Parts: sequence; C-alpha cells; structure tokens
Amino acid sequence: MSDSEIIARNPIREGLHSIRQSISDSLDGSSRVEDLKLTRADHKILIRKLIFALQQLPAASILQSRNGNETLDDGLDSLLSRIALHNFTPLLQHVLNGSPDLDIWDQVFTLVEQNLLSKRRKVSSSVNYSTPVKSNAGPQRGDEQKHGDIDVCMFEEIRDCMYKDTKGFYEKYFEGPPWSAKADQIVKDANPRKTNNRWSAYPYPPPNGKDFLEWLWDFQRNYFQGHRGKYYQSKDVALGGSDCKRKPDLFLAPPTNSSEK
Repeated sequence: MSDSEIIARNPIREGLHSIRQSISDSLDGSSRVEDLKLTRADHKILIRKLIFALQQLPAASILQSRNGNETLDDGLDSLLSRIALHNFTPLLQHVLNGSPDLDIWDQVFTLVEQNLLSKRRKVSSSVNYSTPVKSNAGPQRGDEQKHGDIDVCMFEEIRDCMYKDTKGFYEKYFEGPPWSAKADQIVKDANPRKTNNRWSAYPYPPPNGKDFLEWLWDFQRNYFQGHRGKYYQSKDVALGGSDCKRKPDLFLAPPTNSSEK
C-alpha cells in the first residue's frame, strides 16, 4: 500500500485541533508562524506536544520512514531529543493552515529524514580509531557497565540499520532449509558442558589479556596478511573528554603502510 493510500485511509481529522488552537492563541491575530510570541522554552513545549499528537495518529505507526528502517512513530521519537526550532516552522504552518493530510505528513517525512542525515554527519565527523564510533559504552570498566546504560548505547548503534519484525525471516533462514537439522546438531554439540557451574572445556585458570594478545598477533601474522583490515591495540593514553578509566583495547583499521598489506 502506498503512503498516499495509508494517509487517505487514516485521516488526521481533529487529531491536531488542540495544537492548531495553541498556535493560533499565541499569534495575536497573525497568520504567520514566524510571529509566534513564545519563549524558547514554551516553543519547545509546543513542539513536543505536536510530536506527541502526531504519534497518536493511526498513520504514524503504519507509515515507513524514507530510510525504510523504522516507522514514522519511531522517527518522531528520535526528534524529541534533537528539537531544532526553525526546522519545525513549515510543519507548524501547515497545522495552523489546516493543510491537507498529505502536506502535513510530507513535512513530517522531511523532518525525520533531516534528523537522520544530521546524526549520520555527526557520527561520520567524530570517527576516531581510539574511541567508539557512536556510544561511550566501550571505555567503561566492568563495574560501570550497567544494563540501563549499555542497552541504550547498543540500541543507538543499531537502530538506524535494522529491520523490525520482518515477516518470514525466521522461517526462510532458520526453518526448512536442507541444512537446518545439521545446524541444530552443531548448536547442541557446541553447547557448553558444565561441571560445578563451570564450563568444563574452558581453560583453567582462564587466560589473561597478555596471553590473548600474544595468541591474536600470532594468528593475525599467519592468517590475516594481505587483507583489508588489521587489528591494532590502543595506545596507552587517556581518552580525551572521557571520565572513564579504560578505553577499547583493540580496534580494526586499514593497514597503516603497504608493508602490512
């Protein structure tokens, strides 16, 4: 079903009436949103109310954003933390004018797309081989890694590059293929066996970081030569702008010179 069909079948009707009234009351007779007589704080409150009102509309949970990875409802959610007042002026004007639903939703599409592009530019410009790309979960010590913090960081890493509830995915790739029974057996065979609550096949005492790195460098030297990427160990320097006492120990990057390829 096309976007226009979804919008036609799920009309806004009076869903934005209260927002339209709030805008009108703040204009003192003007018909231009640019003339809103609101403090910056009140302006943000009005926009938040508009976002929440849009999310309550049936079409918001059906329409897919133009990046195809989320619904407009999800896209509107991400706008709440990045409210740029001037970006919302065209949408507020459409709401005030009682514009056709297609025009209002088209402006919502534009806002969500602008927000996504802005986030991508921010991530791209902040890439640093010594720090994580988006989140700051990597540099945290063990006792700092709480689910409440780490889960949010992980979600931010994957939210723009994943598809939710893809119909038929599990059935296509995990049920029915000729190799399914063999894969199930491999999983059962690989399932760790425990003795006194300890993995019986796991080395004891467990290897330390130095042992692992020695093994990795040897493995890389023997098997990774000539590939596009190479593992490096972070330099032992403090992370700029971070209060955490650790940093990523390893990162993957292109070889620094031709002799490493």
